[in-house]
Amino acid sequence: MKKIFTLLFYFALVLNADATHVTVNLAQAGTLSKYITDDVKYTIDSLTIKGDVNGDDIILIKDMCGCGVERETTTIGKALKYINMLECNIKAGGNPYYTSGNFKRETIDDTFSDYMLRDCASLEEIILPRTINSLGALSLSECRKLAKVQLPKNLNTIGVSAFIGD
Repeated sequence: MKKIFTLLFYFALVLNADATHVTVNLAQAGTLSKYITDDVKYTIDSLTIKGDVNGDDIILIKDMCGCGVERETTTIGKALKYINMLECNIKAGGNPYYTSGNFKRETIDDTFSDYMLRDCASLEEIILPRTINSLGALSLSECRKLAKVQLPKNLNTIGVSAFIGD
């Protein structure tokens, strides 16, 4: 069934060049790249993700927004502008989504961690997961086009400079 969904998803993107919104239901964290492959990732400007996500998924999301793990610019096509993560659960695991020398950041359960989507140049709007209780330091900093953020009701902490440079 998963192969059929992936195949249908791929053909929907290829056949309809105007189709830029994609919804992905992840059964397992770290699998977003199975649904959004390299040949289509820069054609998507609106993304809804449901299910568990980890560092590997965040790396792909950042790439789609124009930012690599080490803050380098990555986007060569249409860049991701809108992300709906309302029904996501952030889970520990996967690769570090941010590195600078020996400094690394990895996902933490139920936390929109430090530096998570920092420098995502194309990001204009994001709906954060309803399950997070903390928004980390610099987590959405330097997202220069970011105009709208929907915060979850049970958010307890907003880290230092979470939105600086926005």
